[in-house]
Amino acid sequence: MKNQNINAIIEEWQIALESEKDFLKYNGGTKHILVNGTPLYELGKNTVCLFTLYSELFVSEGTPVRVKIGTVDYQGEVLSLKGLQIEIKINETFKTKIPYAELYSEPWELLDQLCERLEEIKDYRKKLERVKRLLNGDAPCKHVSKMKKRSKNELLYRSFYNATTYLWGPPGTGKSYNLTKLIISHYKNNKSVLVLAHSNAAVDVLMKNIVKELEEKNEWVPGDILRYGYTKDEVLLQHDSILASKYVEQSDSSMDELDNLVDRKDSMLSRAKRGTASKGDLNELRKLQSQLSKMRQQSRENEKDLVDEAKVIGTTLSKSASDSLLYNRQFDLIIVDEISMAYVPQLAFAASLGKRIVVCGDFKQLPPVAVSYRNPLVKKWLQEDLFHHVGIADLIKRGEVHPNLYILQEQRRMHPSISSFTNKYIYQNLVFDHQSVTKNQMIANHKPFAGEASVLVNTNLFQSCALKDESTKSRYNLTSAILSIQMVLSAIVNGVQSIGIVTPYRAQAKLLSDLHKEIVGRTKYKELPIQIATVHRFQGAECDVLFFDTVDTYPQYSVGRLLTDEKSERLINVAITRSKGKFVNLSDLSFFNRKLNNKTTLSKLINHQMEQSHVAEQKDFQHIFKKNISKRLQWFINDERNEPSELIDDIKAATKRVIICMPNLSEMTSALRKIVNELTVKITFVSCSLFDNQKNFKFIQLEQVQPMIIIDDEYLWIGAPFSKHSRNQSMYLCRLQGQKTIQTLKGYMGL
Repeated sequence: MKNQNINAIIEEWQIALESEKDFLKYNGGTKHILVNGTPLYELGKNTVCLFTLYSELFVSEGTPVRVKIGTVDYQGEVLSLKGLQIEIKINETFKTKIPYAELYSEPWELLDQLCERLEEIKDYRKKLERVKRLLNGDAPCKHVSKMKKRSKNELLYRSFYNATTYLWGPPGTGKSYNLTKLIISHYKNNKSVLVLAHSNAAVDVLMKNIVKELEEKNEWVPGDILRYGYTKDEVLLQHDSILASKYVEQSDSSMDELDNLVDRKDSMLSRAKRGTASKGDLNELRKLQSQLSKMRQQSRENEKDLVDEAKVIGTTLSKSASDSLLYNRQFDLIIVDEISMAYVPQLAFAASLGKRIVVCGDFKQLPPVAVSYRNPLVKKWLQEDLFHHVGIADLIKRGEVHPNLYILQEQRRMHPSISSFTNKYIYQNLVFDHQSVTKNQMIANHKPFAGEASVLVNTNLFQSCALKDESTKSRYNLTSAILSIQMVLSAIVNGVQSIGIVTPYRAQAKLLSDLHKEIVGRTKYKELPIQIATVHRFQGAECDVLFFDTVDTYPQYSVGRLLTDEKSERLINVAITRSKGKFVNLSDLSFFNRKLNNKTTLSKLINHQMEQSHVAEQKDFQHIFKKNISKRLQWFINDERNEPSELIDDIKAATKRVIICMPNLSEMTSALRKIVNELTVKITFVSCSLFDNQKNFKFIQLEQVQPMIIIDDEYLWIGAPFSKHSRNQSMYLCRLQGQKTIQTLKGYMGL
């Protein structure tokens, strides 16, 4: 870095960001299903449409989106979002209803704005010097002469006297605690502080910590410290004066009028959705939208006045480069958390905004995500974290320490049985347990697997299948997903309050979320905060009990890249280190034993758990399945001689359609053939073989098939019922009642 021209580096960043922006604009984004689209009114050459979302979406008003209708992509903008009802302005004229569309939300405009900011700082020598210091890692260590002796407050001294401080904080070592301490100390010394992070959630954690500490000491001053931007954190949303937008509302007399306009608009949108809105109503809706836009613009102006006076501001890295109120201001200190997931150009620009900067993260956790893989500059600058670019990661590997690096080494989160793997294999014994972690045995004592903190579940006992979503090719495993939900129910009933389920694959995360809503969500425990996400989205979170569903198994030929590539160590590390008292790994041991290189991190984890953890056996599941906690999820012993009467009754009671999924239809038992031939409803067979459609019988050929039976799109039986082939047999049959889950599965199969 030291020999490279900073302007040349900035030009490389701009090329990389432009490439990523173009890819996201025309190809990227997470898909969200839109249905029942109703054109409301036209704005110039745009049409404002009202849709129903298939699943929850969290975006703010004004977010640019891409909407795919049929085979055509349109650019759009979110005007409002309430529950599953979304209002979108689309750059095309539509006159008729839109029954189905796909929404892709990737804020590519933010990358455009970052490129502009980087261009601007080329003209400022002081800002360029700050960027160079961050990249070179050569800021003088002035704190040494200021400390009379080695102090437990060394990090604090570094933040006050050194221009650049790198803080390496492995999981559970107190990153948030130490950053909060720095922020409050600078605030009390009348310094201005900009608190940044890659995600809103990470910003929220720090801002909540600041509020709590200052309020406990009666030192909270409304207006001094503000959370600026979007949040869905309930604690912050309920606070009187931490959110800039809410603080403005309390002092703005026009807010009552704004609320009234919002209520009127919601009422009209409801009529439009029902098809009862008149032409006059739609014209009124257009006027209301115009009034709301003007009032919200004025509210934003008032909010900016407030933010301009604040001493501590918490927001995201993206907003710091897109909001002139932030990038036109200079701060005494910049704090950036979770830098392992941030683009290097984002951090460089953040450094230009302040006299000093503290960047904090863990290069052993997940790196930044960029999807324009063909551009080498994207790979160089947007797919690796700052620790690697500065050379800190290599120094640690060689057993050396960078002079501007401060390491947090004492972890206080995980039970010793959980941290034993990461301490040894991920952090090479640089991290050790604080004695307080033994208290997490209280969590380990809860079911399932009472008394065990680290558990390995062999999903091969259930003959699970890993298939691919037909549209995204993301992998999913219905059996391991249902098994995870059953174990969650067992934990909830036994009193566990904080639970997470993580998986490498988006399709599996979606399936798990649907199962949670339809099973746990229909019990008295529906309000319990259970977090379900991909490992990437779970970084930064923690919970008492965590289930890690690796998904992969037969009939996949190989283990997925997410679990085997050069960055898989980071994914496994994040998955393990989210849990405090119980970590449950769901993996097919037979499959991984055949397909995994023993040098991969997942292989090392499995071997470590085989030697030092509890490996679940059949008797464990006899206890877990003994009590059907939810009527919507029931388990039965799989007896080849006698099919459960409940299954036979469900099939015979079908009124619409029965879908029988079986890899090889020749494996079907004569008992099932007899029942099928007696049915009068439509029968669909899904198998790996191709047959000619017959009267009442429809045949669909798929390359890979999970053995199961779907009845009236409401009941699902898995565990290879009515199958003669032992390869597809499980110890248990499972009956699931879940229309949404079945709809998702059918979508994955392309049915």
